[in-house]
Amino acid sequence: MKALPSEDKQLEKQIHALLREALGRRYELAHLRKYSEFDPVPDNTLETLRLFGLRHIYPDWEQRAFQIRIFQKTQTLLQSPTRLMALSRTALLSLFRFSAQVPGAVKAGMQVISAFDATRKLEEKIFSHARRLNLEDRIEKEGMGGLAPALAALVPEDYETYLQGLTALVQILIQPRLLDAGESILGEMARAMRKRPGLFDEEERQGAQYAAEALAEGRKIFNSLPTDVIAGAAEGIPHLELDWLAEASQKPRS
Repeated sequence: MKALPSEDKQLEKQIHALLREALGRRYELAHLRKYSEFDPVPDNTLETLRLFGLRHIYPDWEQRAFQIRIFQKTQTLLQSPTRLMALSRTALLSLFRFSAQVPGAVKAGMQVISAFDATRKLEEKIFSHARRLNLEDRIEKEGMGGLAPALAALVPEDYETYLQGLTALVQILIQPRLLDAGESILGEMARAMRKRPGLFDEEERQGAQYAAEALAEGRKIFNSLPTDVIAGAAEGIPHLELDWLAEASQKPRS
């Protein structure tokens, strides 16, 4: 994740708004019901899933900038055993309760960040193609239709990374004990950071707290559903996403 060049922000904000609106539409209940993988999932759960995506995977422009800042720092922190050990004395309760699951819990937190990061990287590719193809006027006049050449210019690997991020995040939701551990440990980390302001800054604390809250919200989405139902929904996401890309880029799926 990186800062955006200021001279291109207006174009990028337009593209971001179009992509966010498109995500909201393709995860609407009526559209999801066209895919059999979502048949066993209740209506209210699917609507909650759509809102989760709009809030955490494809937030609005201002929230996006905030997430980029805090997730950069949190990602660095979670990958630093030395700095994590500095939290151990003030986070002993959660670390003791979930000691066997600490590596997995940290991985769950990283997965929230990775799914977000994969979305941002795909966005950057689309921004780059739009600039290279001089699509500013077309996007202004045609909206998503004007963006189609930039979407068509994506190579399969670009979209595959994005899909892997989304499906891996849903796979985390199949593991309720891991989610409990991740939520507890990350939340405890945020509280521990507040007690040691000389070692951890505000955005590091906010990043850990945000990841914990996202895991908690994710856990509630599928809390009452059997794991096979969740796994089926996870398999439906690539199907849905690839269909959308084919339609939005105005080219047939191979």
